[in-house]
This record gives sequence, structure tokens and C-alpha cells, in this order.
Amino acid sequence: MLKRLISLLSVALLALVVLAACGGDDEPEDVARVEASGAPDFPIADSHPGGGTPAAGGGGGVDGGDDGGDQPPAQALTLTAQGIARGQSELTIPANTPVPITLVNADRVEHNFTVEGQDVAIDMPGGQTIEGELNLPAGTYTFVCTIPGHEALMTGTLTVTEGAAAPAEQAGGQTGGAGGQSQAPQPAGGGAAAPPVTLTAQGTAWDQTELTIPAGTEVPFTLVNADPIEHNFTVEDTDFAIVMPGSQTVNATINLPAGSYTFVCTVPGHEALMTGTLTVQ
Repeated sequence: MLKRLISLLSVALLALVVLAACGGDDEPEDVARVEASGAPDFPIADSHPGGGTPAAGGGGGVDGGDDGGDQPPAQALTLTAQGIARGQSELTIPANTPVPITLVNADRVEHNFTVEGQDVAIDMPGGQTIEGELNLPAGTYTFVCTIPGHEALMTGTLTVTEGAAAPAEQAGGQTGGAGGQSQAPQPAGGGAAAPPVTLTAQGTAWDQTELTIPAGTEVPFTLVNADPIEHNFTVEDTDFAIVMPGSQTVNATINLPAGSYTFVCTVPGHEALMTGTLTVQ
């Protein structure tokens, strides 16, 4: 009986030794690997949280494409309403770009600037200048004044073009009166243009008596004469003297060194009422 028990224990011990020898993870060096038919010839990526592998360039990953980034503002537009008419009936601006627009109402009655089919409707109180901004997708739009009785006379086309820049001649508006000037201000040295300044003469008075502009910089000025008589914009002790014919808008560029200047209308009898300070800094 004892001999039989010893024999059984010996067999069990031998079996354990054999199992230990065969249970390793390492493969014998002489084992050949066989490529499976139809297997892909590229490595399969590790799985990612959420399941599957990320598709190249998409699938919720970071988009490596150019998203355009923030666009710098395009050159400003000025549009004048006078005599229940627009100074310009054709405007062109770049698409998806903030475009500053100065809306001058040289009439005593209210107008508005409305782009049909878009969320653009800017009120223009009588005798005031309003600053706004346009940013629209590419397309062709109609802009109107929706005041009853005005639409037939105050309608225009706004063309918004991919990759287009606002033409320089649009930087200042021109009234419907004949003889209005349109002069494109250009920045000195290729730098960014300074913000435009709009100054209106109405009732033999300036609508602003304090102006501030940067020194040594080309600054576009839009001078609106809402009176039927002639005025002028003269900066004392400089060469700037710009004639403003009655009921017209004149565009010009001013570039002055730092200092404090007086601007006036030198037409006899006007100077006492039409004097202001121009600060250049």
C-alpha cells in the first residue's frame, strides 16, 4: 500500500514538472511565422477610446485645414443720403469680412440702411452720421431705405465677393449732386489706413468741433456739405484748404505732424460759427 502511494505521488510530481516546462509565453526560436492570405499590408492602429480608429483628417479629430483665422477689417465705406437719394447705388465688399461703413444722413428727415434678406437694418436719424459694420456671405443683395415713399429712390445693389477687397474709390461716398469728388486715400508707407473721419456742415455749423487723428498718417476725410451754399474746410497754418460746394460731399486725405490746430470755414461770415479744434497725436 505504501509503495503504491509513493508511485502515485511520483507520477503527480512528474506531471507538474512537465506542465511548468510547457507553460511559458516565449515561442521557440525555430517556430516559423506564416503570413495569412489577404492580410492588409499596413499596420492596424491601436484602438482608441470610443471605439474604432480615427479616420485621417476627420472623424472629430483636430482639423488641420486652414480655417481662415480672423480677417482684418476691409477698407471703410462711406454712403451718403441726401435729397432722398443714395450717393452710390453700387457697392462691392469682400465676403465674410468685417467692413466698417459710415452712413451720413445729410437730410433733415430720417432714413435707414437695410439689406434685404439679411439682419442688417441701421437707422439714420436726420442730420446725423452713423458708424456701422457689414459682414456678409458671398452673394448679391439689395440695399434700400424702407421709410414709406423712399424705397423707389433709395435702392442699390451690394455685391459681396469671395476674396475681393473693397475698391479704393468706395472709401468715401459721393452725394447724388453733380460734381461731387471721389478721391481714394492711400496709407503712407503701405501701412494700415487710419479710421476715416466724417465731418458735416449743416445750418452754417460743423456737426463736430473736436477732432483727433494720428500724427504722420494718411487720414481719409469725408466732408459733407448739407447746406445749399458753399463752405470750406481750412486747417489754419497748414496747406489744407478744401472747398465744399453746396449740397455735395468731398473726400480728401489729411496728413499732419503732431500738434493742435484750428479748423474753420473761411467763407465771409461763417468763421465765427464754423470753428473747431483738430488734435494730431
